[in-house]
Order: sequence, then C-alpha cells, then structure tokens
Amino acid sequence: MNRRDFIRMSAAATTMMCGPMRLSLAQQGPYQGPFLLMIEAFGGWDPTSFCDPKGRGNGPDGNINTYDPADIGRAGNIRYAPPPESFLPGGSNYIDGLYTNKQFFDTHFQRLTVINGIDYATGSHSIGRAASWTGTRTRFYPAIGALAASELAPGVPLPFICNSTGESAQTVGVSPRAIISGNNLSSIKELAYPDRIDVDAGNTYMPDAVSQLVNDASGSRRQRQLFEQRLPRIRQALSDFHDARSIDSSTITTFIEKLENAPRPNAYGQRFIASKNLFQQAQVAFSAFESGAGAAAQIRIGGFDTHGNHDASHYPRLMNLLAGVDNIITDAVARGLGDNLVIMMGSDFARTNRYNANLGKDHWSHGSVMVWAGPNFAPGNRVVGGTDSNQVSLELDLNTLQPDPQGVRLSPEYVHQALRDLLGIAQRPQVVTRFPFAEAVLPIFA
Repeated sequence: MNRRDFIRMSAAATTMMCGPMRLSLAQQGPYQGPFLLMIEAFGGWDPTSFCDPKGRGNGPDGNINTYDPADIGRAGNIRYAPPPESFLPGGSNYIDGLYTNKQFFDTHFQRLTVINGIDYATGSHSIGRAASWTGTRTRFYPAIGALAASELAPGVPLPFICNSTGESAQTVGVSPRAIISGNNLSSIKELAYPDRIDVDAGNTYMPDAVSQLVNDASGSRRQRQLFEQRLPRIRQALSDFHDARSIDSSTITTFIEKLENAPRPNAYGQRFIASKNLFQQAQVAFSAFESGAGAAAQIRIGGFDTHGNHDASHYPRLMNLLAGVDNIITDAVARGLGDNLVIMMGSDFARTNRYNANLGKDHWSHGSVMVWAGPNFAPGNRVVGGTDSNQVSLELDLNTLQPDPQGVRLSPEYVHQALRDLLGIAQRPQVVTRFPFAEAVLPIFA
C-alpha cells in the first residue's frame, strides 16, 4: 500500500467510525470555486490604525492615536487612518517607501467590505481567535475555511490548506487539513508521485506497463471484495477505499508544477520580508485553487500583540500586511481566480483605546474584519457597523444596520452567518444541524 492510499483509507475508516463526520471522495472534475482565503493578523490588530480611524482627542484619555483626525482619509465610503505622527517624514519612526493605508484603500475599496464594531467579548487570545475564525467562542466549531471546504469541495485532494495549527485552522473533523509551511513539498510530492523511488527524479519502482497491470489487478480484487461483502458498514468502508485508490493524482501533480513556477513577490515584497512571506504563503493556496486541488486556505502574519512601543512595532507590521494583501489580490486576478475568490482578513480582537505606560496597547474586545470579495459575491465599497469615540461597539438596527441605541451589537456569529450565506453554505444540512447559529443572516454584504 502506498502513502496516498494509506492516508485516504485512514480518512475513510475514520469517517465510518465517527458517524456524522462527512468526507466524500467523489469529486466530479477539477474544482473551480468558490475559493476562500483567510488571512490572520496573529496577536490582535488595531483597527484605529487603518479601517476604524479615530485620532487625537478621542478615547477616555484623549490619546487613542497620535495622528490628527483632520488627516483621516477616505476612499469611496471607507474612511482610513493616516500614519502615526512619528511615521511622517522627519519623524523618529519614518521608513522610506513604507506602504500606506491610502495606497491600499484607494486601490481596493470597490471590492472591500469593512465590518467595524464587532464585540468579541473576550481579551483571551485563544478565545478571541476561536470567535474570529469559527464564529463562536466555544472550541467545538470548525474554522470557516474548513467548513466551506467540507461543503464546497469535499472530494478534492487538498480541500483546506493551512500554514499553521490552532483556532484559525481547526477542522473538528469536517474536512482534511493539509499543513504546508513554506515551499517544502516533499510530503506532497510523495502523494503525487507514489511510484517514484525519488520524488525529485523520474525513476520508478517498476515500468509504467507493469505498474498498470498491477493497478488493474488490484482494482479487480477490490471490486470482487466489495461484491462479496454483505455487511453495510464494511461495504461502505470498502467502497470509500476503492474510491480512494481510484482517485486521479493529476490535480496534485498540477498543483506542484504551478507552485514550483509561482510568481515572485512585487518589488515592495522583495524589500520587506513580512510582506514577502505572506505573499509566498498565498502562492501555496492559489496553486491549489488554480489546479483544482483545494477550496480554502488559511495564512497568517504575526507580530501584532504590541503591549509596548505600539506605533513603532504595530504600524509597519500592519502596512506590510496590507501590502502583502495588495500583492495577493493582484496575483489572484492575474491567475483568473479573482471573480470566484473571497478573502477574509481578521485578528484575535483589537487593541485598547489608550496607550499604556510602555507606549503599548493592550487587549480590547471591540474589533473589525475586512472582506475582499470578487464580483460574483458582493459589491464592496461598504462599511457596516462602527464604534464610538471610545472605540466601543455601537448597537445597530438589525434591518437597516444603522446605529440604534435600542439595537444589538455585532458579534462574530453575525459575521460568520453572513459569510456562510455569502459562500452559499448557510442552509446546507450539515451546517444547520451540526454547527447552527441562533442569529439571523444580516445584510452585511448586500
């Protein structure tokens, strides 16, 4: 038994034993979308530094930011923060050529939906990440990427690709998870080329003609075993095993070829390593999407838990995140993926509405999410929700989504219910029965 067969058989056997867990191995042709890319700002980002700007004079101490509120910019309906005072030319933290909010929002506002004033109701990193990526503060729901992959493309070889483990990559068994870090493809190549002695060379264990005879004989034996078996559960396991042995590995081969020939980051990414790393993570996802091997992916950039020297550390990291996303969107469109792509950008929670004694910002539960969506999904140029001058979530009327003191605050569950609806999976049986949300679908992306 080769590696690919063993992995697929194990997954099928687990499906049989666990009952409700759903894993189909029959995918009709290469998957062509929708695709979901989750971009995680690990540690807790500061929305007042980009998509929910405030400025000096706001916050309980009047020091929520160092920039002048008169300098807040606008792209379409989306307001964005100017650089902190120390990052202006001549300032102590000025970096020549650093990306800006203006560049990002002026370029992408027409496809962006900004969701401000989401109340995560926690200051815990792990609970905040669970809420941000699964929609609930419990640990028993899958990340939206795993759920989408299980519903949209359960039979592809790499349905949910992750750069890491943790809450943003948790599957709770609904979908296989492929953890691919960097460009280390040795394990994937072993699945794509199971008959090769050396995956990086062309030499095989046996000639192609002999290999075909062995495969034909093996297939006939599996069919005979299936025909002779009368116990339903064992028949199902044998059937799943037969499907696994019969899967065409050409999509994995195409995935590897595309990744090995992936484009380099743009000039900014070649200069700023954090932006480059984020772009390269996306290349794994896009190579899988383009080859039909995957449907969803999670990538991340860290460095946002800035309890000290917040502006000096947080702002350049945030700009490199946005620069990386800009490069990623440009690449997605060039590959022909843009129309069928949804990019969700989020974090653990937000940062406090004041600086601490170390010029840092601590954990704050009132945060934001941004979603870039191709024209097949949502119109963009839209801001939903908000926070007051103290960066506290506003209550909204659930019908108009306008501020209403008698309304309710946005929660991660509202956001994820809308994301499920955007992806077309909100009413599917597994989603409704195993992972329900009590909240209605709000017109967040209308």
